Amino acid sequence: MGKSRTGISRTKIRHHKRLQEQRLREQRREQKKYVPEGFSFKQYKMELLLVILMACAVCGILFLGPDKKAMNLVRDSYSFLIEGKEEDWEAAYPYGYKIIALTDKGIVHTSYDTLPGDLKIDWKKVSVVRIQMKEFGSLEEKINIEIPEISYLQAGVSGMTIKVAFIRKEGAGADLAKLGAFKFTAEIIKDTEGLVFCLFGLKDG
Repeated sequence: MGKSRTGISRTKIRHHKRLQEQRLREQRREQKKYVPEGFSFKQYKMELLLVILMACAVCGILFLGPDKKAMNLVRDSYSFLIEGKEEDWEAAYPYGYKIIALTDKGIVHTSYDTLPGDLKIDWKKVSVVRIQMKEFGSLEEKINIEIPEISYLQAGVSGMTIKVAFIRKEGAGADLAKLGAFKFTAEIIKDTEGLVFCLFGLKDG
């Protein structure tokens, strides 16, 4: 009788364990299928992308150091956010253009730069900042640009300094200077999540 009862008890224990394991497997399958109601990956696509790109850029600087490779990684990360409109930019600025990203910490150069080599600009001295200006009784954010010592010998320009400000708004911009037969122009091509992408380009003037 003792052996019989022991056998029955072990059978019950094994059966109970199998039931528990089955319930756990079913719970895991349900958890994998579950997606929170109202959550949309499209809604947060840009935010997630920015976080990933910034993390990659920071890791690049930490592991590679502030050298050319790290800077290239940062440049390519920001360039990725605006890719796909190269044909439009080339059509609007057939003589060359350059795109920078204005961040909270300053200017980041992207990989987009087709300006002619004889247009001499020391981009390390270029200032592009956000400023608050009072206009018609209200504060308005603007982009203030200062470019010292521009030289473009084929247009007879040497040592020119440019200072201009225009409203911070996607599509807004200003003509910076007349360089011979060309206009040197600045334009905001994208303003998103605290990043302002400015294009500097040459077009018929």
